[in-house]
Amino acid sequence: MAKVLLATLFKRQKNAQMAPPLGLLYLGAVLRQARHEVRILDLRTREEPLAAHLETIARFAPDVVGLSVIINEAQVLQSAVEELKKHVPLARIVVGGPYVHGSLLHVLRIPGVDAAVRGEGEVVLPKLVAAWANDETPPDLPGVAYPGRTLGPEPEPILDLDALPYPAWDLADIALYQRRTRHGYLYKYDRYFSLSSSRGCPYECAFCLNTFGRRYRTRSPESVVGEIEALTRGYNIREIHFVDDDFNLDLDRAKRICDLIVERGLNIAITFPAGLRADRMDRELIDKLARAGCFKIPYGIETASPRLQALLKKNVNFAKLEMVIEHTAARGIITQGFFMLGFPGETEEEARQTVDYALRSKLTFITFNHLNVLPGTALWDVAERAGKTQDFDPARIDYDDPPIHLAAASPRALKRLVRRVHLRFYLNPRRLWRIWRLLPQKKHFFGFSKLFFGKLFWFKEK
Repeated sequence: MAKVLLATLFKRQKNAQMAPPLGLLYLGAVLRQARHEVRILDLRTREEPLAAHLETIARFAPDVVGLSVIINEAQVLQSAVEELKKHVPLARIVVGGPYVHGSLLHVLRIPGVDAAVRGEGEVVLPKLVAAWANDETPPDLPGVAYPGRTLGPEPEPILDLDALPYPAWDLADIALYQRRTRHGYLYKYDRYFSLSSSRGCPYECAFCLNTFGRRYRTRSPESVVGEIEALTRGYNIREIHFVDDDFNLDLDRAKRICDLIVERGLNIAITFPAGLRADRMDRELIDKLARAGCFKIPYGIETASPRLQALLKKNVNFAKLEMVIEHTAARGIITQGFFMLGFPGETEEEARQTVDYALRSKLTFITFNHLNVLPGTALWDVAERAGKTQDFDPARIDYDDPPIHLAAASPRALKRLVRRVHLRFYLNPRRLWRIWRLLPQKKHFFGFSKLFFGKLFWFKEK
């Protein structure tokens, strides 16, 4: 048996949104099955630096420390490894998370890192911990890489997701997530938790990191709703946030999940912070989601430019999208559109196409961000060929002022458009009344106002 500490890191971010670390909670569950002692330290949600917990970590004396890292935390990772090696020098350090997926070699070059894991860790991490606990040479495992060794086999997707245990919820401070701004901001009930019902995405959007791979895998509706029941009965959870990349890719499965929620009388609220595919929606699914308790659905639209839609391999069907938005709104569900500006070669005219579409739409909310080009994506290759990646600093990732600019339109012009679209969209009296009417809690209006003004003044024009 080994002692294992699983942790996130903290770097203060503008407009931060938090969610339970489902990945670590799944890892905690499988490590416990292998009879290891596990603790979880979610510094990202605690909003606390690692230094504040080093004495507690030293007393626990973990044999293995697993760090889940996003790209914004790249610099924090290096200092965290240094601090851990000083306070628990015998501990092995393994790094996973989205940052590893796109920047594996950078992670392996950090002194003190013993291994890095790409992809899903529930199968490989227990084997890695067992090898270290028995003082064995770590084996070649899919998705696992070690400093100074040739890269191991490619990650292998877990095909039978129903075989995984439920996340180790007792290792999380569930009340903590009620006190933090959650993904999507709006909520109906305080007591919520995230749930993953599928993994992988077969689409090839050029801006997406796709950490779970292209192969789409699902849990059975019975497994998904069984987890919801366990959360409602064991932890008094009233609201579920589905965090799938493609919850509704399999329409029949999505509808069956809704039916089971209704049949079992769960009386919960549902939302999808990462959004749903509009091209995989139909009226029946929207109706079933409404009956199951869904109160908000974002749709990823990104751009209204036909050229850019093709470049990004997004290929939104706008006629169907408009039907889906209208029917979603007609069922009393809040709609939100995700848009981005700054794609390769994007002209000011193309950006205006997207702005004009958002203003014409019947969306309840819009979110406009500037494109951030991330290592490991198809757009990173475009930026690399254009000579834009040499001085890339992950600490500068910012959805209002990104470090890499690929558009033909100037950054100043795009920022000016973002300001204008937010002013024109949200200062429409009819739209404001609709927002007020649909808000699940009226106190959210003040938080919404703060975000609105933030979008206007967070960045300086250059």
